[in-house]
Amino acid sequence: MTVGKLPSRQEILDFLQTANRETGKREIARAFGIKGGDRIALKELLRDMANDGLITGSRRKLTRPGVLPSVTVIEIVARDPDGEFVGRPGTWDEEHGPAPRIVMAESKRGTGPVAGIGDRVLARITPLGADADYPYQARTIKRLARATQRLLGIFRALPGGTGVIDPVDRKQLKAGEARIDSLKAQLAKDRKAHDTAAIKQDEKALNDAREAQERELDRMKREDARLKAVEAKVRKERDAVGDTRSDLKQERSSVRSGDLRQDQRQFARDTVTLDKDKARRDSVQDALARDRTRTKAIEARIDSLRTQLAKDRKASDTAAIKQDEAALDAAQKAHTNALDQQQREVALLKQVDAKTRKQADTTNDVHRDIKHDRSAERAHSTQASSRRR
Repeated sequence: MTVGKLPSRQEILDFLQTANRETGKREIARAFGIKGGDRIALKELLRDMANDGLITGSRRKLTRPGVLPSVTVIEIVARDPDGEFVGRPGTWDEEHGPAPRIVMAESKRGTGPVAGIGDRVLARITPLGADADYPYQARTIKRLARATQRLLGIFRALPGGTGVIDPVDRKQLKAGEARIDSLKAQLAKDRKAHDTAAIKQDEKALNDAREAQERELDRMKREDARLKAVEAKVRKERDAVGDTRSDLKQERSSVRSGDLRQDQRQFARDTVTLDKDKARRDSVQDALARDRTRTKAIEARIDSLRTQLAKDRKASDTAAIKQDEAALDAAQKAHTNALDQQQREVALLKQVDAKTRKQADTTNDVHRDIKHDRSAERAHSTQASSRRR
């Protein structure tokens, strides 16, 4: 490589292949010592290479089409018959053909992070040649965090203090259907390419996806049955409340004793108080739920700021580092304040809940007194009628 001289096409391609980070026009100019007006010639050379299909990408990130860079993100998807992990590129343009299958190799030092099927890793890529069983070999540099998803569902407690969440979102079922369609399409491509190993892998993945879909359908059927049972119980309790109200109306019309009227007034007051306590409890629960959602958003913001700060520190961008540190401090303070607010709301919720239970017990006691007074009044009326006879 001659510094200060416009590189040849092959030199640029070799540089892109061996680069260990994102490479664009600026990095190429710096590597070959291109300055001043020669940058215009380099720009035209890169445009010609892109028009000829030798490179692809944007001004800040150039790659060779259909060729993996020396460092990239790999998704581990299966094991081959020899027990080796097999991966695929995290991003791949289907216009360049099927994604290449990559065999995962152990770290040279033997201290690298351990990854398995389903993990995403940043790996160093080594071409093995077109005649090899796998065109590329990858060595893990860093295991990446799996993407998180928010799941809305019903919690079921299990023995030992653990539990599971059954999702209630129908999108989970649609996601399974989309997964099956994607696997079918991939299987069709591999069959067309006569890739026996990939066909076996795709068939196994397709069978697993279908079994998971059947389990999801069974779970949703059970959940529908459970919801119907809950609805029936609610209707029954609602009918019982209606019957109670009817009994109270009948009591008001048939019983006129002083104790009964006093109990009825007390019952009305207690009912109003109980409704207010329940409304306050619901309001505190809603506020607590909102604050928990806000706390999760702040935590995600903190993670994002930490990632950005690490990038800026790596790039030695002093101004950006100060800005990121200030934003991170503000986010951490907001997170602390949110946690303190949640603790206060939890304590308040416990107080309101205890008060609500106490008021409900008082209301039930008054209701029992009303029933007792009504029974006593009826017994007294029966005795008076017998004496008259």
